[in-house]
Amino acid sequence: MNQTEGRRTLIYPGLLDPRWLQVLFLLSFDVYALASPGFSRQPSQCASGMAACLLLDASLLYFYKGLLLMPVSGLISSMGLLLLCDSPYVWPYAAVGVISMLSKHFIRADGRHVFNPLNFGIVVGLLFFSGDMSVVAGRWGGGLAGLWAVAALGVLVVWRARRFDVAASYWLTFLGGALVRGAVIGAGPFVVTAPMTGAAFMLFTFFMVTDPMTTPETVSGRIAFGVLVGILDNLLRYKQVSQSPFFALFIVSAFVPVWRRYFGAQEPEQIWLSKTVALGPSQRRP
Repeated sequence: MNQTEGRRTLIYPGLLDPRWLQVLFLLSFDVYALASPGFSRQPSQCASGMAACLLLDASLLYFYKGLLLMPVSGLISSMGLLLLCDSPYVWPYAAVGVISMLSKHFIRADGRHVFNPLNFGIVVGLLFFSGDMSVVAGRWGGGLAGLWAVAALGVLVVWRARRFDVAASYWLTFLGGALVRGAVIGAGPFVVTAPMTGAAFMLFTFFMVTDPMTTPETVSGRIAFGVLVGILDNLLRYKQVSQSPFFALFIVSAFVPVWRRYFGAQEPEQIWLSKTVALGPSQRRP
């Protein structure tokens, strides 16, 4: 097969790739969001975010790597975008999607993107057009059925992705910090731990904090990562910073490349991809 034929061959992850579990995990809740009147999501919002993520991710993969690589990362980001971004308009979903994919391809260190793409897009949206979008956890409601459904699927996803230690360390640190914060401000334990009973908190814990490409490779590094995000999340909540989990993850992620360079093993993105697809010379841009 010549180079032109290789570049025209669509490359996609194998069925055992843990990202397919993420797709199924998020798809089930996207369907719920579109079908539930209380969630207030429209098909046009879903389509705009998905088009922005998929088209831009696929285009940049081809332009910079010469690969017709199925944009699974863009798909996952677009599905999470519909759940976490809340706006009465259509354009914020497209804007956050574009920002997310641009961060993935252009904010990089040692061959990997630095920030979880969707988290980066949400943080930029909250900073620059918070009047038009927000992240509203209350839309999920407080039912235990939804909580346990998200938790069960989330545990399966992070276990397959070998990132359960990140989720557990963040969850436990947040719980301990919330109890300390409650004692300091005089709030009851059920008040300060209330966010943990929401499906949105579970989505953040199992979907964003545990991104394999933006977390350390070593067990100690991953535990430290989760602990730091949990501590910073609690400190920002104590300072009454709105949407503190996203800002906490953003700040801690910025230091992961330094950790990798001096303390942890480095696993380039190309190596991670090769675990699920064969990237031969004929599939790269000459």
